[in-house]
Amino acid sequence: MKRLFSFIILNLCFAIIYAQPYNDLCEDATIIPNIVSDGAFVCISGSTQGALPEEISNGCQIGDFPTVWYKVTTDGLATLLNVQVSSVDIIIPTISIFRQNTDCSDIIPIQVTQSNFGCVVGSNGEAEAFGTDIETDQVYYIAVSSLNSSGGIFDICANTISSASNCVTSRNIQITSRSSGGSLEGPFFPGETIGVCMNVNSYNAGNNGCQWFQGLIPVFGNGWDPSSFDGNGQPLNANINGNGIGVAGNGLYSSATWDWFTDVDYHFDHFNYQLGDFDGNGTIDMCNLLFDPDCPNTGGLMGGCCNPCWGAPLGTILPGGWFAYGNNGSCPTPGPPIRVDWGDGNTCGGGMGPWAFCFELTIRSFPDCSEDPSTSNVSLGFFSFSDGQTGAWTGGASICAFDQPVKISLPMTCCEILGEDEVMLDTIVSGQSINFTIDEPGIEYWIWSVNPGPVEGAMPGSGGPETVIIDTLIYTGPNYHTVYYSFLGYNGSCTVFQRSVSVVVIGIEDLDSDGITDSLDNCVAISNSDQADEDIDGIGDACDFGTENGVGIGTTAPATSLQVTGKSIFIDNNSGGLLMRSPDNSCWIVRIDNNGNLTQIKVPCPE
Repeated sequence: MKRLFSFIILNLCFAIIYAQPYNDLCEDATIIPNIVSDGAFVCISGSTQGALPEEISNGCQIGDFPTVWYKVTTDGLATLLNVQVSSVDIIIPTISIFRQNTDCSDIIPIQVTQSNFGCVVGSNGEAEAFGTDIETDQVYYIAVSSLNSSGGIFDICANTISSASNCVTSRNIQITSRSSGGSLEGPFFPGETIGVCMNVNSYNAGNNGCQWFQGLIPVFGNGWDPSSFDGNGQPLNANINGNGIGVAGNGLYSSATWDWFTDVDYHFDHFNYQLGDFDGNGTIDMCNLLFDPDCPNTGGLMGGCCNPCWGAPLGTILPGGWFAYGNNGSCPTPGPPIRVDWGDGNTCGGGMGPWAFCFELTIRSFPDCSEDPSTSNVSLGFFSFSDGQTGAWTGGASICAFDQPVKISLPMTCCEILGEDEVMLDTIVSGQSINFTIDEPGIEYWIWSVNPGPVEGAMPGSGGPETVIIDTLIYTGPNYHTVYYSFLGYNGSCTVFQRSVSVVVIGIEDLDSDGITDSLDNCVAISNSDQADEDIDGIGDACDFGTENGVGIGTTAPATSLQVTGKSIFIDNNSGGLLMRSPDNSCWIVRIDNNGNLTQIKVPCPE
């Protein structure tokens, strides 16, 4: 069932009403026909114009924007699903994939791509969900939506792959950091520096004649600033498992050493691998016809001759990448070149790895990112290679050649101005609510994510100008925890504002860590496990600051409520801290940590 009310408001905002498409409901999903494993992509056209948002939602906001449905039935061989959506009308298309359990009322969202995203948010008119793990003989539904727009016409292409993991059994690309401090799922902004790890998590030589992992060729979209790379195309300051590239013995096994090479040749014919300068930036790119509908057929790779030492003649030279040498094979002279050595391995079974190739890249700044569609493409991918493809292994054509490449396309907004600010809300106690209105001149729509840690109740969401966020936050741990909200403001399809909001939540289970539940504690703010209450007024002595006579230490006639003469005050363990009232009548607990640093926490004042 669709959300009619949201749809009416959305279309009023865009001032155009379209006819409802026939595949607006999951039950009426359009079948993508003739999907056969390892076959070519099947492409059909569609539109989200006039479609309604869903009652369910996810990170792609299908509950807020027009969404249409497609259906794929897998055959008895399928292990991977590849989907691409491209559009001139929709700037930010999205892809969500569900597996049918019984029918459309019982569908299960699945993780997409090898990086296990909840869904894929595209940019610049394209979204790609390549390499999604699926099962044989199942029905899958693909929800296509148009983030922050009333929709438009698009093309959707899909195929399935039968053999997914012959050698590399687990791989992914991980975004580890970003200089703006926002969500690691994006969207990303011009000039940002992004931390990346390309991971081969596990490798199995048990079913391939004992071939070892030997190479990884990264593939980069043209939206990355050329200053991120050295003259040979390697990302600057790259490392493998924390060790420098080219450092002797930086591999996992025996004498294996990983370095960057631009002269590695491929040993056998491979008609799905294609090479060329596909984005016109002067560097050689690589793609696979089975995994990318945009991959042009340039003739494939030609093999060389002959094992075990190869080189007479050389096969097609591959683009630059990281390759391992040092484990000498059957050739009299050890490598490099790569073709005379084995890869980085130590067994003819499984369980090898992991290898993490990590580095930082910077996105092109504005207006460089707007020169053409390719200069805002911040995709990342890699191809893996065994020593049966590039090294001194002595068998025939390598089964590892069927291993899937990895590719993710990061959402990026090529905008001239990105305003930002930070807001710190008043400290609250667990069980209280924040009440925050998100607004900024010129912003038409907001999307926000949260980093709540152990705090419950902080919800991501979306909304228009002056949206009020009311979240009741529950924290039952000790002391306090800070919840972070990250708001992205859109003007049309462009992200033009980022607001970071934080709030400190004080736990109520046992604020002063004295072993007494706060609901029963006669002195919540200061540790008093004995619950002493000399005047029986319901306020523990530790919090009973209202005595008529002062307390003197070193004097019998104190001039104030507490006077210490010639002595020091010793607060043992500091579990409660020092409670003080500030001039504005607020109360604060001051605590000291093991490094001597003082922290201040705003708390309710004792009555």
